[in-house]
Amino acid sequence: MLCTQWHIVKQLSLHLDTSPTVITLALTTYNRFDFVLEAIKDVKDHAAISEIVISDDASTDGAYERLVCHFRNIRKVKLFRNERNLDCYANKAKAVEHASCDWVILFDSDNVMPLAYLDLLLQMSPWKRNCAYLPTFASPHFDYRAFEGLVVSRRNVASNLHRKNFTTALNTANYFFCRDEYLKAWDNSVNPHTADSIYMNYRWLAMGNSLVFVRGLTYFHRVHPQSHFKLNNKKTGIFAKWVEDKLKALR
Repeated sequence: MLCTQWHIVKQLSLHLDTSPTVITLALTTYNRFDFVLEAIKDVKDHAAISEIVISDDASTDGAYERLVCHFRNIRKVKLFRNERNLDCYANKAKAVEHASCDWVILFDSDNVMPLAYLDLLLQMSPWKRNCAYLPTFASPHFDYRAFEGLVVSRRNVASNLHRKNFTTALNTANYFFCRDEYLKAWDNSVNPHTADSIYMNYRWLAMGNSLVFVRGLTYFHRVHPQSHFKLNNKKTGIFAKWVEDKLKALR
């Protein structure tokens, strides 16, 4: 049987293991076969990663079929493909929906997660359902270490917006949260394009949740010409400014 005919069976949405150290690593991808392999190479066999969900946003270059072949004998990897391209924001929600664990690391497939990222999160267990845990260094370009230990809520977000790189940090994502709480905050009525993460964080905070900048939480953040931000930034228009104004109004 050809690899492309291999059928992927969804895992039951109800997960019997409620241990706080059982995590779904959820990746969004589009035309990124090689990047996907690199993104998870260090953590794919870690015992705390119960499953790796890959949500392919209707790739056009054969990447999905190659992923199917590559992971055909690796039960931990669950592959899903959207029937049409949904764009980054909606595809992230799809990846989280496919997760069967209570806790999810949502990660862009053109970045690389080191073991230290996962180990640090595990050291922080038990986690709070109303907290999302954010990195403080997207190496080598995006340094948010000035915010280490900061807990952001709707009451103090406006007072931090003036700080250098703060809004960029809110729009970087590659973070960790409770699956069900994330889906409650997601809004299916908009497409924020490249302001997807800061909009999600606005929604998260507006619902009374918190964002925690985790001291030492670091990963490799690749900047490249085919990144979603580079290709789609012009589509965002004034939406990012609108989100910042909404954040300023939170109390």
